[in-house]
Order: sequence, then C-alpha cells, then structure tokens
Amino acid sequence: MIYLTREEYISINQLVLRKANSSVIGVQYPQGLDIVVEQPGQVLFGRVLYPNIWIKAAFIIQKITKKHIFQDGNKRTALLAGLTFLKVDGYRLSFTSDEGESLILSVPDSPDNEEIMLTLAEWLKKHCVNFKD
Repeated sequence: MIYLTREEYISINQLVLRKANSSVIGVQYPQGLDIVVEQPGQVLFGRVLYPNIWIKAAFIIQKITKKHIFQDGNKRTALLAGLTFLKVDGYRLSFTSDEGESLILSVPDSPDNEEIMLTLAEWLKKHCVNFKD
C-alpha cells in the first residue's frame, strides 16, 4: 500500500487553494498533519489499526476536515487527498459533483468518531468503479 507523504498533502492543499485563487496557504495544525500521515499505516500490538483501504481513506478525509489542518480549503483538500490516496493504490471512484459535495459537507457536522468513519468508508467503497488487483 502506498501512503501519501506530508509534502504531498501540503501540495494537494496548495493546488486546491491556487484553483480557488486563495492566498491563505499553509499548515495551521502540524501535529494533525503528522497524524494523517502516520496513523493510516499504523500497527498496534500486531494488529493493523485501519484494516482496509476504505477505512484508511475515510480516516484521511475525516481527520483533515475535522482537525482543520490547513489554514483554508480543508474540506476540498480532504476529499482530493482521500481520492488521491485511493488512486495511487489503484482505485478509482465515480460520483457526481453534487454527491461529492454532499458527502464532504456532511463530515464537519458529524461527530469525529469511528461510526462516522465507517459510514464514510462504505460510501467510498460503494462508489468504486474500477480497481487494480
């Protein structure tokens, strides 16, 4: 499994903000970014903390959105980062702009818990149209 680096997350945020003509670029919560980089691949007492790619992607999306890691563009960055993580690991998702917007706008108003993460993971899995073996 290929994980995104700290620099890649920052680049995704910069890309999102350049497209939006925003000048408020930067990391406001470096420790949160470290969590997003490190935690999806963690093994605890011999057990993978997040056992499948969908939960890992959901973790990335949920944490970037909920922890306000960047100064601006957290929701857009979260969705693009989650999709990029899935893409580099061979997965492609298909959904409309309205479906993507609805999904990402639901995250900030939801509790930051495992139940929401699992719901998000199921949504991602449901919208998978192709994957690499």
